[in-house]
Amino acid sequence: MFVQHPILDQAIALVYSARSELLLFFLAFALHHFLFGTSFPRPSFSKSTKSSLSPVVSGTDRDRQQQQQQQQQQQQRAARGRPEEGGEESGIGQATRDPEQALQQSQEAFERADHRSVLRLWSNLRRCDEVPASHLAQVLESMQRFKKDSNMILAEVQGYLRRNKSICDTQYVNRLLEPLAKSLDTEVVDGVFEFLPTLDLAADSLTYEILIHMYFTTRSFDQVRALGKEMASVKVAPTAKTSLVMLKTALSAGNLDDAIYYYKEVSAATSAVPTASQAPRHLPRSWQNWRVATTGSI
Repeated sequence: MFVQHPILDQAIALVYSARSELLLFFLAFALHHFLFGTSFPRPSFSKSTKSSLSPVVSGTDRDRQQQQQQQQQQQQRAARGRPEEGGEESGIGQATRDPEQALQQSQEAFERADHRSVLRLWSNLRRCDEVPASHLAQVLESMQRFKKDSNMILAEVQGYLRRNKSICDTQYVNRLLEPLAKSLDTEVVDGVFEFLPTLDLAADSLTYEILIHMYFTTRSFDQVRALGKEMASVKVAPTAKTSLVMLKTALSAGNLDDAIYYYKEVSAATSAVPTASQAPRHLPRSWQNWRVATTGSI
């Protein structure tokens, strides 16, 4: 006779009732084992495993070290003002030996507001006698953007003019002074103006026009009057713009004689060129009103 075991009977009944689920489980287990090799991966500490993992770790560390080195190199280039490798300025250092290419690269750098590259290229261009006055003014503007001292800027431009004395004339200096005067750096402009005798040059009417307009803009009327007297002493005829500025200065100071003189100069200039008048149309009426208020007659 067989001995009955209730627990065993219940277990068999339970397994029989879940036979479909168990069958699906074993099929899934077998499929997973067939596809992935093992269902319960265990960490292996064998030498072969360690040796296989070591190249991965070392490769990761190597990548990190390379990235850190690249970042340090980029920071060093930025501190020294050097362009990054592969950038649009990577050929600057190779082309600076050619003055024409260096000048072209410097002009392009100024157009994109890369003043650091302009100053770096100027170290080679300062020995070249082919720098236009307009670009020399741009180089000085780049120095101003980098907060260079006015004395240093003045020494730089005077040194360049002295080295290239043979090609510098009054027209060259005027083309240089015009954009400098717009920056209202009176110290640099005065230094270049006073440097003219060293170059065996004399200021002409356009030179005085540039300086007088600059001082009138800065409301330095004493300097305007001093330059006007200097023009008269060296017998340099004022331009129409200069006469107009001198007339405004005389009116603001209440100087009747000077105002009459420069009013005649402005009238003569405007009557000579009626289609391009340099004086405002309301000036004659303002002149009459001011004369009536000061002298009581027209």
